[in-house]
Amino acid sequence: MKLSNAGRIVVIDDKYQDVKNLLKVLNKEFIPFIYSTGMEDTLPSKPPGGIRLVFLDLILKGGDGQSDKNKVSTLMGVLTKFIDSKNGPYVIVFWSKHKELIDSIIEKSKELDIAPVMSLDMEKSECLNSQNPLDFIASKLEECLKKLQGFQVLTEWENAVNEASKKYVNEFFEIVKGDDWSDKLSKTFYSLYQGIVGQSEINNEDDKFQLARQVFNNGFQDILENISKIELKKPEDFNLKEGIQEEEIAAKTNDFLSLVKEPSEDEIRPGYVLLEENHNLNENLIKNVFSQGKDFKLGETPLVCKIIITPECDIAQNKKLLHRLVYAIITEQPLKMGNLGDSWFVIGPLFHDNKIKYITCCHQTVTSHNEIEGRTLFALKRDLLFDLQSKVANHVNRLGNITIMPYKPSKK
Repeated sequence: MKLSNAGRIVVIDDKYQDVKNLLKVLNKEFIPFIYSTGMEDTLPSKPPGGIRLVFLDLILKGGDGQSDKNKVSTLMGVLTKFIDSKNGPYVIVFWSKHKELIDSIIEKSKELDIAPVMSLDMEKSECLNSQNPLDFIASKLEECLKKLQGFQVLTEWENAVNEASKKYVNEFFEIVKGDDWSDKLSKTFYSLYQGIVGQSEINNEDDKFQLARQVFNNGFQDILENISKIELKKPEDFNLKEGIQEEEIAAKTNDFLSLVKEPSEDEIRPGYVLLEENHNLNENLIKNVFSQGKDFKLGETPLVCKIIITPECDIAQNKKLLHRLVYAIITEQPLKMGNLGDSWFVIGPLFHDNKIKYITCCHQTVTSHNEIEGRTLFALKRDLLFDLQSKVANHVNRLGNITIMPYKPSKK
């Protein structure tokens, strides 16, 4: 497998001479790393996040003669400077075969919610005296991770993102390079901004930059797609498994792919889902619209919300238009709509407020408001928003079909 190429490797060893060859090979292979002796002046002020591989010497400076309990305490103090509970998956390579010490570190890591997905123990000399330490480590990792090849998939996807971002920046720089390239870049970003707002003008420079940034980001997707096709290959034994997916995992996956959980509350953007606080309107919508497919849990009061479906360009161009929105309810069970036609759009399962939830939108409720009030719950990501906008548009614009049948008098 390929090691992380995005600065996500940490080597912790107080004896530089012992790991010098490994660090040289990492340099030669253009693999960024962080080296620490374990001493305070070489430790980060806070965990950097996203570490994927840690090389850890079990006897750091001052560790000789200490009890195993004190050694573990010292090593955990160093490890927690690099790894926290939000780090994500990582592997530890222990420069030792001291099983009791290793088991204690793994146990402590579990207690702190920073346990590695896998650990390897090897004699330092066995690795560093090999012809190519990096190949030796990679082969050992691949061998140990045969049952955890999801780690390889995620690490190599991160590598693909890193490669794609380098390629994207380099290709864009080719457009503006030369004398005054930074000035050219500024003018190019202005053109990107103007492509969204058209003839309108926005005075706030930060808002202009954010609009230009949106356009700049849009071009990255295709680069990432092309790079990942080349760089990200299916591991040999990583076959997609058919089976019943746990509803909570499905809900959390949908959340991850489709929702922005904490959107900025300083503005209203397309896709924002806001709580409807007009109680009379809520009762009317539940009774006269959403009760057609009533399947609420006993005692459950559906949460009525509104979803902003105003086109992005209208907001960007600062048009003095009403916000377009569609009403929806959030429930703990999917509504059984039966044969109610194409007026409904169901999103879910999702994971909201630590419960599995479903959002049911009714296209018949599309309306406009000049002022939008209500607490922002979350926001729909771009693809899901586009899908909802297109379905609402199709519903509003449908022509209908009228067929005239020959008149036949009824028999009396």
